[in-house]
Amino acid sequence: MNKDLRKAHLLMSTVRDEVHKRIVGMDDVIGHVLVAIFADGHVLLEGVPGIGKTYLINTIAEATSVKFSRVQMTPDLYPRDLWSVPDITNSEKMKFLPGPIYTNFLLTDELNRASSKVQSALLEAMQERQVTTGTETTSLPRPFLVFATENPIEEEGTYPLSEAQKDRFLMKIFTGYPSHEESVIIATLSSKPDPVEKVMSGEDILSVQQLIEKEVRIDPVLVENCVTMAELTRPENSKLAKEKFSTGASTRAPMALVRSAKAMAVLRGRDYVLPQDLIELSSSVLCHRVVFEDRFTPDEYDSEFGEAMEDILRQVFGRRGNDGQNRG
Repeated sequence: MNKDLRKAHLLMSTVRDEVHKRIVGMDDVIGHVLVAIFADGHVLLEGVPGIGKTYLINTIAEATSVKFSRVQMTPDLYPRDLWSVPDITNSEKMKFLPGPIYTNFLLTDELNRASSKVQSALLEAMQERQVTTGTETTSLPRPFLVFATENPIEEEGTYPLSEAQKDRFLMKIFTGYPSHEESVIIATLSSKPDPVEKVMSGEDILSVQQLIEKEVRIDPVLVENCVTMAELTRPENSKLAKEKFSTGASTRAPMALVRSAKAMAVLRGRDYVLPQDLIELSSSVLCHRVVFEDRFTPDEYDSEFGEAMEDILRQVFGRRGNDGQNRG
C-alpha cells in the first residue's frame, strides 16, 4: 500500500472512530455506509423509526465537515420544494434561495412517502449530480450523496420506488434493532451528544474517492465473479432465479460491486480486493436490484433473498454467504 492509500485508510478509520463516539453498535452498518461514501454511491437505509438512521448520517457529515440537509418526504411535496425555498427575510420582492438539494449529504426521510413525481425528479440529481429547472441546469456541490430511508412497516400512503430509482442506489442497508447490551448503553446516554471532531473535509472525500478508483487493484477473475453474481440473479441464467425472480440485477450491479469492494479494501488497510470483500458486500449491493415473483413481508423477504444469495455465492465462490443483513 503506497503512502497516499495509507493516508486514505487512516482518514477512513478515523471517521469511523469519531462516529462510534456517538453511535453504539451498528458496526456493519457504519462500515457499509462509509464504503458507499468513499465509493461515491447513494445509500438506501431500511429500518423501523427511532434506531438512529438520521443520527448516523448527520454524525458522519459532522466528522467529514460537509453540509447536511434533511427533507421529510410527504405526499404533498413538490420537486420545486427541493430546488428552492422562499426568502422570507425580503418583504419587498419575492426571492428564492437554493433549496435543501444544494448540499453534500441529502437525507430524504421516508422516501417512499414522496410522490412518484418527486422520486423521479431525484433521478437526475442522483445520476448526473445536477438539477434542471425550466431551461436552466445547475451543478450540485461535490461530493453529493443521497441517503434515503424507508419504513418497512407502514405501507399506507406510500409510493413504492421504481426499479430505475432503486438501481441508482449503490447499496441498500438494513438497520435492525440494537442488542440488549447495546440498548442498555443507549438508555443511559446523555441527551447532549458527545462532540465529534472534524477529521476530514469534502475535498478529502473527493480525493480519497479518486484514489480508490485509480490505485486499488482487483484481479480480473474477481471482476468476472462480480459479473457472474449479477447474471445469476436473472431468470434466464439460473433455475433458482427463474423460480424466485421476475427481474434480475442490471449491468450497474457488477460495477457497484467492484467500486464497493475497492473502498472496503482500503477501509481494511489493503490496496487489493479479496473475495471476502465481495461476499460481505454482495447482499447490500444486489438485494434492491432484483424483483421477486411473489410479494413478501420483510421477514419473508430476508429469508427468500438469503436463500438465493447463498446459492449464488456457492456457485461463484463455492461457499455459503454470511448470515444476516440479507436485505442490505
